[in-house]
Amino acid sequence: DLQVAFEQQLADNKQQAELDKRKREAAKKKAKISALLKKAHRQFSANKLTSPGGDNVAETFKTIMEIDPSNGAARDGFNQIADQYLALAKSRSQKDIQKSIDMIDRGLQIMPLHAGLNAYRSMLVDEKIKQDALNKRRNDQERAIQALVSQADKQFAAKRYTSPAGDNAFETYQRIQTIASKDKRVQRGFEKIAGAYLKLAKQKMANNEYKRS
Repeated sequence: DLQVAFEQQLADNKQQAELDKRKREAAKKKAKISALLKKAHRQFSANKLTSPGGDNVAETFKTIMEIDPSNGAARDGFNQIADQYLALAKSRSQKDIQKSIDMIDRGLQIMPLHAGLNAYRSMLVDEKIKQDALNKRRNDQERAIQALVSQADKQFAAKRYTSPAGDNAFETYQRIQTIASKDKRVQRGFEKIAGAYLKLAKQKMANNEYKRS
């Protein structure tokens, strides 16, 4: 009976030791997760969402998930990161569409199926296509105007102010006006031509007076 009781006591002690060990490990695990969650909160507040490497919220949440795959705070945290990237993208979209798209792509690396990010990215891509097309038209138009301004300058330098037809500064400025009616270079060009004719008129008047004298 003593032998049986002794063996039972050993078994109970072993079981208790194992139970105590599990409790210590659970407490240690809980403390580590608690510390990591506090770290994640600081990183989120500092907007360290996915960078810099080694010090960002995403990596901290991944570490928590490795310790506790069912941790709800970490799972929710990934969604919060995606939501924050969406907010950042919306705050910047009017300034730089491409930067907003890049911001959304960072969020999608964390939550690929995030509905808000995917919907906003689609909208921004459509907007960027329109913006790129508009910028191209503006650039093409500016190149065309610059070429015509250069042509008008040469015609003016050759004193082809309003003639011959088809090759004079006035007609060239009129062509610019059809492309961009409010372009200030057109008005300056017309004024320059008028100034040249006024100068010629004054010179002619001066020459006539000289001959009369």
